[in-house]
Amino acid sequence: MEIAGGVYQLKLPLPINSVVPDAILGDAFSYLVKGEDGYILIDAGWNDRRTLEIMLASLDAIEVKPAAIRWIVVTHYHPDHFGLVDKLRELTGARVAMHYLDMPDNVRSVYVSRPDAASWVQQWRRSQGMSEADIAAMPALDHGVDHFLPPIDVDVRLKGGEEIDGLGASLKVVWTPGHTVGHICLYDGRRKILFSGDQVLPEITPHISVHPHTEGDPLGDYLDSLERLDRMDVNLVLPGHEYAFEDIYRRNGEIRQHHYARLQETLKALGGGPETAYQVASELKWGPGPWHAMSAMNRQLAMFETLAHLRHMQQRGQVQTFTSDGMDFYERV
Repeated sequence: MEIAGGVYQLKLPLPINSVVPDAILGDAFSYLVKGEDGYILIDAGWNDRRTLEIMLASLDAIEVKPAAIRWIVVTHYHPDHFGLVDKLRELTGARVAMHYLDMPDNVRSVYVSRPDAASWVQQWRRSQGMSEADIAAMPALDHGVDHFLPPIDVDVRLKGGEEIDGLGASLKVVWTPGHTVGHICLYDGRRKILFSGDQVLPEITPHISVHPHTEGDPLGDYLDSLERLDRMDVNLVLPGHEYAFEDIYRRNGEIRQHHYARLQETLKALGGGPETAYQVASELKWGPGPWHAMSAMNRQLAMFETLAHLRHMQQRGQVQTFTSDGMDFYERV
């Protein structure tokens, strides 16, 4: 579908399995931007045969041959955005660009290089208070690494501020860490279009989380990234999921308010004394439903998000942590 002059939205399916537990995201979008001598493809969809077939059929429907794609730019390392990169590179001969901090090997090496990686992750889950039943329901670590972090070849490692051009279509790289440490948006300044990846979605609040390998304050980074986008002149937002929308400033404000309210809710949950992240998460409200009815995977994702909020409050001096009997507890300061 041509969503703006020379900009095509390619709607790609997401699988529903142990890694993608439900259909809350619906589909993923890739975007094709036309230049004078070829196209820039933004994001590459999930790595499976059906998605590749739909991608190629979508190109055929708009009469674009794969060889006409000169660039593949990845907004972040999640598998619904970079999964088909290597296959599409083979078909197109395109150059691949993504932020250097989001290179899949950066994260993959943390797990693959550790002979005790599986037990390390299991112990980390226990340290956050996760139930043994939920831990047992998680996919094997090698399954998760293979699905989420397959190695890919990247030609250009971005830092932010670069221009992806040379085709008569110029897109500025905007580094927006938070959803991932190397997440980027792409900005078409001439038409005031922002390709937002998963940084800003029209209805869903993007997932901000802490994992065993996570450093720093991802929620703080994410809120700073929203402010960075607030200073830009944007008329149209083309996100990685849901649908295109116009008022990014209103949406950014809504997302900020959601996180401010969640921070207060999280702090209130600690009013009765120290708790693990899993315990705190179980006391909060979640979109998939009440805690006991959520899948084990969704409870883990909720714990990841809760950890991001706890860590942000820890950075601000509102919460402190201590370890007892191998478990990490959080308490108000």
